[in-house]
Amino acid sequence: MAHLNTLAPRTTWHDALPRILAHWRAGKPDTWTRSYRPFGPYDYQELPTSPAVHVMWRDAGADRLPPLIAAARAAGWHIFGGGLVDTPGGARDEYLAIIVLERGATEDDLHGFTSWIQAQVGLALAAIPRLGTEVYLPSGEAAT
Repeated sequence: MAHLNTLAPRTTWHDALPRILAHWRAGKPDTWTRSYRPFGPYDYQELPTSPAVHVMWRDAGADRLPPLIAAARAAGWHIFGGGLVDTPGGARDEYLAIIVLERGATEDDLHGFTSWIQAQVGLALAAIPRLGTEVYLPSGEAAT
């Protein structure tokens, strides 16, 4: 607090917190850098990453995921892996999973794959949690 009390009015975040990365801008999350954490063992464990798609279904159990990934690969989609997302309390009235495309997937590949997902009966696109173009801190560096 002593440092903050010495700052003049109209001080920037960079003045107040000098360890903030130079490209970081308040209110612009696309400029924020964070450490990379894989979604699970089915995701790339090291950089670079690739797009990831969050899907959900209610009409079948957890055993729907392996055939879904096999069907996606058979349809020509380059899938690196996929895994179930844990739900709080273990309640299972719906199933959530992350499907990770292979490195090198383009934005067109991602949009084509999400269209394919939406065309599957009983399956819904929940989100696109990673585009594959995000900037992460180099391995071993901590976010400030």
